[in-house]
Amino acid sequence: MSTPPLDEEAIFHAARVLADAHERLAYLHTACVGDEAMLGRVQALLEVYDRPQQWLKTAAIDLLDTCITSPTSLQTPPQIGPYRLLEQIGEGGMGVV
Repeated sequence: MSTPPLDEEAIFHAARVLADAHERLAYLHTACVGDEAMLGRVQALLEVYDRPQQWLKTAAIDLLDTCITSPTSLQTPPQIGPYRLLEQIGEGGMGVV
């Protein structure tokens, strides 16, 4: 009775815990034997996994001023299509009405 081949996700998870690059590559070639496309896809996933996470270097509180703008500070055109804007009737988390 033969064991069924592993799927890409299982191969990825098994390979990502291998720290040695040569050991990881040998495992990938064994696990993906005969399927070069799967080998390429798993290697691409591992490359992304191994990249440092740059987006975590700035604290969220430091980005707050660049993300939030007051809806009332935005200039609304006095006319949109055939409609003329007379007054603001409300504002909320999603915009100004």
